Amino acid sequence: MLDIELAGFRAWPATEEINVRGIVLRRSAGYTKRANSASLIESVQGDFAARVRECEQYFELNKLPCIFRLPAFCEHSRFDEYLNSLAYRLVDRSFVMTRALNVSVESSVPDNIALEYLNLREWLEHFYRLSGNSPDKRTAHLEILERISDPVCPMMLLRDGSPVACGLGVLSDGAFGVFDVVTGLPWRNKGYGAALVKSLLNWAREQGADSSYLQVVAENQVAFKLYESLGYALAYEYWYRVK
Repeated sequence: MLDIELAGFRAWPATEEINVRGIVLRRSAGYTKRANSASLIESVQGDFAARVRECEQYFELNKLPCIFRLPAFCEHSRFDEYLNSLAYRLVDRSFVMTRALNVSVESSVPDNIALEYLNLREWLEHFYRLSGNSPDKRTAHLEILERISDPVCPMMLLRDGSPVACGLGVLSDGAFGVFDVVTGLPWRNKGYGAALVKSLLNWAREQGADSSYLQVVAENQVAFKLYESLGYALAYEYWYRVK
């Protein structure tokens, strides 16, 4: 499971990443908690108060809130309880899901459906239009994407020539991470997101990937069931602690 974590760090690269005795400090201008948090990849040892102060000082220096990310594959119940005692609230419980890519994925699409491979700037423009997300973090988002050093696949799905869904994947050491999958509001629950992910997986398989992973917020049961239908299974969960 640690290998999935590390692949995820590589696929979603922070501006700065420092491993301080099993706590990985990552910052990226505040865009996504994943790239702006203290991620535990080992059980925290030593003086809890000192370890927390160390993290808080790092994020304070960089003018960011201190956020802890705790994956369930390592034992940190006592440290988690300590964070709770400091009024760090548990938020955004999420699942990491994986699937093997030893067989091709059936991805036939109707004649009125087409796929396009875009450059990162073009893809990002469509992502914000389809998602309806506020564009205030677009610059920081693009900076993360442009730091990716591994093969990346920014893909868009069109219906009758109009964009309806997009997503991207990053291939790191045989593991293919799927990120930022979004379908425009009028076209949701019609199978377009599934068709897009299937096409991304087949691209990854052609590039030599042997597995895929993705992350989904636990409350998003629609997405969880979609990914289950595509062969993904729960690998582990994680959550954040914030003030």
